[in-house]
Amino acid sequence: MPGSGSSSVDLSSSSQISTDEQAIHVKMSHLVQEARVQSILQAQGIPAMIHFVYGFSDSPQVFGMHNYIAVASAKTKNPHCKILFHFMREPVGKWWQHAKVLLDEIIEHEGTTEFQGQCLTHYAHKADVVRLKAIYERGGIYMDIDTISLRSWAPLQAGNQFVMAEQDSPSSVTVRQGKVYGLCNAGMASVKGSLFAALWLESYQFFRSHGRDGFWDEHSVILPANLTDEYPWLVQEGHVTILPAKSMWIPLWNHVDKALLQPNTKNLSDMFSQSILIHLWDSSGHRSFKELETINPSWLDETPYGREARQYVRLSNDFVLTYTPL
Repeated sequence: MPGSGSSSVDLSSSSQISTDEQAIHVKMSHLVQEARVQSILQAQGIPAMIHFVYGFSDSPQVFGMHNYIAVASAKTKNPHCKILFHFMREPVGKWWQHAKVLLDEIIEHEGTTEFQGQCLTHYAHKADVVRLKAIYERGGIYMDIDTISLRSWAPLQAGNQFVMAEQDSPSSVTVRQGKVYGLCNAGMASVKGSLFAALWLESYQFFRSHGRDGFWDEHSVILPANLTDEYPWLVQEGHVTILPAKSMWIPLWNHVDKALLQPNTKNLSDMFSQSILIHLWDSSGHRSFKELETINPSWLDETPYGREARQYVRLSNDFVLTYTPL
């Protein structure tokens, strides 16, 4: 779940937090040190499986064309990987039917309202927990369902325990002022049973968001960055590898529609030559990508996103957008 500049409490800044928050800091310190003693580095590499998580709201969600493109591009750029799809309520729509053909495993989850003793009221936070548990319990790669893959994860799978990228949003009015805003959980990879994922899951005993509030992205973006700041040995000893923002999270939500859908002659892979994926930032409120089926299909030829998407979708003989068989 991407951040959007909301403020959160910095668990790594014990000199400026309240008594209750100091207690959280002390408890987290104990958890980290205990886990470090018990940790054994995994040698087998990150498993060749990609997890998608969708359908955790109160009613079935329509699976859009851009969601299909997320699955199809992931499979195309990572042919060595199995594709796993997690949901609580199965999506609906023709693009879901097309996507199902590409999936190796479909996993239905029971509804969840709490984790680690804390209430999960927003579907995005429920999905946050499911994705993190999935890559902890089985290992593999996680990507949001509103991404488009440009390159393979394969070079990162060998020799890394946990992989994330910086989210370089403005941080001047947040608890991470003067630092990188956070580490975004919309794309990440982990060995089975990684130390970093275990610590992150344990930290949910301090979860406190009730939806779109001041703690909205505290556990999805802020906290993983705080952990690596407070315990630099997590990076130094190879428990987590941090990539630059340009590998996944550029452009940000306030520029993505302009960068990808503005007519020009550039190709997406050339514009973002170091990106594994591009995130469309559905949760930021813009509807540009969700509405592509309802507008003039010239975007397929005239825009960077369209030219990349032509690998996965096409115009039928009766000028209806449909999938391209892989």
